[in-house]
Amino acid sequence: MAILTDYAFTMRNVPKVHLSVHATNERAIRAYEAVGFVVEGRLREHAWSNGAYVDLCPIQCSPAGGSATSITRPADEVVDPH
Repeated sequence: MAILTDYAFTMRNVPKVHLSVHATNERAIRAYEAVGFVVEGRLREHAWSNGAYVDLCPIQCSPAGGSATSITRPADEVVDPH
């Protein structure tokens, strides 16, 4: 995961990576936190899963060192999106 987020921030100039995970999936949450993701909150009974509503945790990761706008790509370094 760390390699993917590093690629997103340094090569693709993505301002942040975000996802949602079931709140009961503690192993996944710990794994995301270990590579720099931060749980942003909890959406109570937000998703239907296996016959019941479950809480979701939105999680996000921004480039190291602060705000999501802190990394900028030099103008002469253009990445082909295809």
